[in-house]
Amino acid sequence: MNKIALLIAEKSQQLALQLVPKIVDMARSLAIEKIGTTLENMINSCPTQVELQKLLNIRNQLVNKINTTANTINTLSKTLKPLTTTVDTSEKALKTAKTSRIVASAAVAFIPSPPGTPGIVISTINNLKNIEEFLEPLITKGKNSISSIEKALDFTNNTILQLVNLLNSIDSKLRYCGVDNLDPYNDYVNNIIITKENIPQNNIYKGFVLEIEIVPYSPTVNRRRAVAKNNSGIILLHSPLSFTTLDQVLINELKLIIDSNNLRAD
Repeated sequence: MNKIALLIAEKSQQLALQLVPKIVDMARSLAIEKIGTTLENMINSCPTQVELQKLLNIRNQLVNKINTTANTINTLSKTLKPLTTTVDTSEKALKTAKTSRIVASAAVAFIPSPPGTPGIVISTINNLKNIEEFLEPLITKGKNSISSIEKALDFTNNTILQLVNLLNSIDSKLRYCGVDNLDPYNDYVNNIIITKENIPQNNIYKGFVLEIEIVPYSPTVNRRRAVAKNNSGIILLHSPLSFTTLDQVLINELKLIIDSNNLRAD
């Protein structure tokens, strides 16, 4: 694997190993049962103010770790642009070399030329062939590196998204208990959320119209679920209620219900 891709993947693994146990401990302290599952349940009780402040500090530390890792990933991801440019340039050069060699070979075979000229043309053909032999493995290596980095980035972004999803439940309970001074995610994390969670209106899947429904839980906290409607707007299926604000998590959960039961609305 490309060294940068490996480093990105390692950062993702380290982040998950560090955060998940702490998030689970926080969920236990906040009386959130089976966090991150379809059976997630928030018990209507709150810790003391002192305990809430401790939990808020831990929560903000975890968000800071996500933001710090995201900044590192963002820096590493910037290697993609020059690498892609190099591969594109090399491919153009390879195409030019191949075309020129074909033209030069045709000239030797069909065009009469003064004494000495064919030798020059043949030398040119050999040079072009050497260029091709030099560029082809570089292009292959470059494409493999790009693919490795893109896969590592996708894996890491999904890991960050899953951690954000778990922390959403923590945030909901903290808000329910009157805590609202939560540190925000940085731009890179927010861009991941926007990119991954951009659910189009009237999302159609196997004849179902998939939408997000918001259900109030308290004056300050909402729960959400994905619903599947028929063309008449009648709800036929829905995912379990969740405190996540990530629409795609709910949509994917509902699609899994549809697929596992082989359902169609059309």
